[in-house]
Amino acid sequence: MVPLFARWMLVFEDPQSPVVWLAKGAPRAWLADAQRIDVDGAPTSWGRIGFSIDSHVGQGEVKANVRLPATPFAAVVKLRLRAPEGKRLQSVTVNGQAWKSFDATEE
Repeated sequence: MVPLFARWMLVFEDPQSPVVWLAKGAPRAWLADAQRIDVDGAPTSWGRIGFSIDSHVGQGEVKANVRLPATPFAAVVKLRLRAPEGKRLQSVTVNGQAWKSFDATEE
C-alpha cells in the first residue's frame, strides 16, 4: 500500500475527469528551502509524465519543470505547490510569462 499512497501523493489521476495532479499530496516539509522533488516516467492513462520541483523558499522562489510526452497529452495537468513555513504563492510564471489563472488558496 505504501507505494500506491506515495504515487497518489505525487501523481494523482482524478477518477471523475481527465485531470492529472502533480505533487497534490506532497508534504509541506518536502518543499523546505533547498529541497527537491523529482519524478521521472510516471505512468498515466495518457502517457508517462515527469516533473521536478526545486525549493528556494529562502529566496522567495520555488521552480518546477513538468515533462510531458512528445505526443499530445489529452488530460489537464495541475501542479500543487504546498509552500512550507506558512508561506503563500504570490505569483506564477509559466514559460517566462506571468500566469494570472492561479488561486493562491488552492496552492
